[in-house]
Amino acid sequence: MVASLVSENPPDKTIFKPGEKFLKTWRIQNNSNCAWNTGYKLVFWSGDQMGSAYNYNFPQGLPPGESADVSIQLAAPETAGTYKGEWKLQTPDGQNFGVGQYSAPFWTEIVVVAANETPTYGVTSVTYDLERNPPTGCNTNNWYYVTAHVSFNGPMQEVVLQFQHSDGYNSRKFKLEITGAVTMDFEDPNGWKFHIADSQGAKWIRLIQVFPKYVEYDKVNFTFECK
Repeated sequence: MVASLVSENPPDKTIFKPGEKFLKTWRIQNNSNCAWNTGYKLVFWSGDQMGSAYNYNFPQGLPPGESADVSIQLAAPETAGTYKGEWKLQTPDGQNFGVGQYSAPFWTEIVVVAANETPTYGVTSVTYDLERNPPTGCNTNNWYYVTAHVSFNGPMQEVVLQFQHSDGYNSRKFKLEITGAVTMDFEDPNGWKFHIADSQGAKWIRLIQVFPKYVEYDKVNFTFECK
């Protein structure tokens, strides 16, 4: 893996008006063994270009293991619809590479609504990180902690979120005002504790939206085993 995508802003499926300009930022990590200089480039790969140039030089040198923000100015197309443009990186000698294990392209994906249309904003993506403490084995108490990464495509005056466990437990509620397109992290406040004598087997945790309407998002599944 030569590079990885750490984060991006605005998140995918952010809503824009026709012709609206926006700044897209990807945070890229250098996972190679060599430093990147400003001869490295961000290059357009495929899809919708959204008013961009075909390539941009890296804004700064980037040592191995470090991350940097790469930003470009884009513009929403004039016609309503969903648009996606893919990008890759390029070495000074012209070799293209992407991010992750398979050197995949990364992208920006937006939704354009008609100028006379009132957008409907909401949650567009929920992903999870799951941590077990201790990672293996069987202590008297075994904890599972979940962090949800939640993307919103625009402002919401009020949204209420909550974690739900497969045993029927509901966490305290998160009541928020979202001021614009953003990705936010939420931690299951108390985690989930399993005693050595508790029932083992398949479990799940998920995030739900309580307000403005009830929505159940994907689950993170795991198996509690005490061996």
